[in-house]
Amino acid sequence: MLQKLLIALFAVSLLSACSGSSSSSSETVRDLPPPPAVEDECVPPAPEVVNYNFDSQEAVDEWFMNGDGQNVVLDYVDAEGAMSMTPIHWDTAEENWRRQARVALVEDPEEESVDMSGVTVRVDLYVPGEYLEDDGWGMQLIIQGEGYADNGWTGSADLEAGDNTITWNVGAAAGATHFGIQISNIPSNQTMEPILVKRVRMTFPVEDDCPDDEPQGETRFRAAMESGWRIEGDGEFEYTEDGVLWSPAAAGEQLVYDVEGQINWAGATLTVSFFVDQDFIDSGAALQPIAQQTYGSWAWHDCWIDSSDISAVEAGETIVFECGPLPGGFDLTEHAPGDEEAAGVKFGMQPNGGSGGGTVTVTRMVVDLADGVYLPELPTSITASLEEGWRTEGEGNAFEYVDDGILWTPAAGGQQMVYDVEGVQNYAGATLSIRFFVDQAFVDSGAALQPIAQLTYSSWAWHDCWIDGSAIADAGAGEVISFDCGPLPSGFDMNAVDPDEDHAPGIKFGMQPNGAPEGTVTITRLRVNMADGVYVQR
Repeated sequence: MLQKLLIALFAVSLLSACSGSSSSSSETVRDLPPPPAVEDECVPPAPEVVNYNFDSQEAVDEWFMNGDGQNVVLDYVDAEGAMSMTPIHWDTAEENWRRQARVALVEDPEEESVDMSGVTVRVDLYVPGEYLEDDGWGMQLIIQGEGYADNGWTGSADLEAGDNTITWNVGAAAGATHFGIQISNIPSNQTMEPILVKRVRMTFPVEDDCPDDEPQGETRFRAAMESGWRIEGDGEFEYTEDGVLWSPAAAGEQLVYDVEGQINWAGATLTVSFFVDQDFIDSGAALQPIAQQTYGSWAWHDCWIDSSDISAVEAGETIVFECGPLPGGFDLTEHAPGDEEAAGVKFGMQPNGGSGGGTVTVTRMVVDLADGVYLPELPTSITASLEEGWRTEGEGNAFEYVDDGILWTPAAGGQQMVYDVEGVQNYAGATLSIRFFVDQAFVDSGAALQPIAQLTYSSWAWHDCWIDGSAIADAGAGEVISFDCGPLPSGFDMNAVDPDEDHAPGIKFGMQPNGAPEGTVTITRLRVNMADGVYVQR
């Protein structure tokens, strides 16, 4: 194939356009301009983040008790990856600042300091329930140096027995040299249980030099080039490395991409990039970029690319064409769908005239909204609820909803724990992301696990991945494993799957064991991330 170039074509005469729809607002186009220049996005620098992770004795040794305090001891807890603050004696006469575990923020606190103003401090820690029996007990986060700052008070009412996160958005704190975690008062029951500090994270603010008039949302819709397309007619198409290869069977047949939702397309410009083969040139057909509302008034708009303009370019050379602006009828926010309708629009192309034959390859299609109009926040992922919607497949296969997620007890290999999602979506290219942990009995069983996805109608398309029992054992009981399974193959584009009279369109995501499982699996998150340019249809 000839190297594809970006070419601007100029028509030599006005041409009358004809539409493939009964309600056409066809326009004549004199030239085919290059795509609009896209300015580089202004991206602010990433914030500086300082982490104190307690993954070794050396990491704990950086910390010390303030004022040589002797009644709380710091130690490394390997099993938890944490620093323990363990009281060994409660002395009511001791000042509370001597119960403060602290770390130097600079190498030489006598000579150096750091500005902690505006820093966000996050402390992850485990608090035994015995401390919370005292309603007046609490802790403080402290910064000291040239001045003093603290987070106020984190008391029993703000904490839970077990894992907690304390977040502090620091105010003015210039000249800081030390950071501390302080047991501010003695619990009334004088418990000696250790408090475990698992991580301290400090996120420093950055200067954002981006101009204030940056757009407050996305202004361009990009069609995916690996999924989501369909044809109206008897022709054929396929996804290739170059884009969507289309072999139209007749004039008026359409290759289209659907976008659901009530979006304001009025004033928008459709830009399509494509090339044709020699057979299409020889056929003498013209091409029409099209846009049409797919409900309600079925508002229509098309443009015209004459066969003479197409033949003026060699076969295989890229043509870039702008069609617009779309008329006011394309403001879908002003047109609510009926009871049996779904708000949406289709963009694409159709041939007009000619003797037939040849191919068109669409390499890119974007829609730029009118000035001051932004795309709504279109979701790009589906997250499973951890409180409802799950089910099992298989005898003796049991589960329950718990605080950590879905506690699943499979009885045999191949039994499934699944979450159903109804409706037509384009899952082609999507990735199933799942987080879970197992108990020791499951580790000892040596069973593997398979994340799975399957359409629950018509083609029953299937995809699975493999998490070996050895990998699960390496992680260990109780440790969260994160696993991405995908991308899902093209058969998961439900727009291209024939309907099923006996089953409603839907899909299930989940897991199944392989082998002879024992024990439990707890699923803490399941999310499906769509392919680039694909959005979850409401």
